[in-house]
Amino acid sequence: MNRTAEPDSDKLLDDLLHAVSTEAYLESLPKVDTSLDGYLRQLLEERGLTRADVISAAGIGSTFGYYIFAGDRGCGRDTALKLAIGMGLDLHETQRLLTRAGQSRLWPKDPRDAVIIRAIDAGLSRQETDDELYRLGFDVLVDD
Repeated sequence: MNRTAEPDSDKLLDDLLHAVSTEAYLESLPKVDTSLDGYLRQLLEERGLTRADVISAAGIGSTFGYYIFAGDRGCGRDTALKLAIGMGLDLHETQRLLTRAGQSRLWPKDPRDAVIIRAIDAGLSRQETDDELYRLGFDVLVDD
């Protein structure tokens, strides 16, 4: 997995605070595609996955999924989570995907999010995640 393409936010903050000037910091920033579709393409390439495989594993409609991957549509939080689970992302990558989708990150203080965090950490499939959410009395992941 190639996480070197995007520096850690804590390191960037440290670089900013210790830079000679704001301009020097801005000039040193690596050029990173911060779009959702750019991140999804990067993940597909790194993992050797196809859009069709991810869309199927995520359990989202194929047309909707292709629009998201093409950058023609955004997605809601549950759909972003379904994509993350369908790609087999770890928690760090899932949080980044949520940010790129313009959605709130998973928060361990939220009971539903806690179930999803545990499911991601355990490598559960989308269906297994939904089963666990349902078993514990929470709404399953939906296309939004």
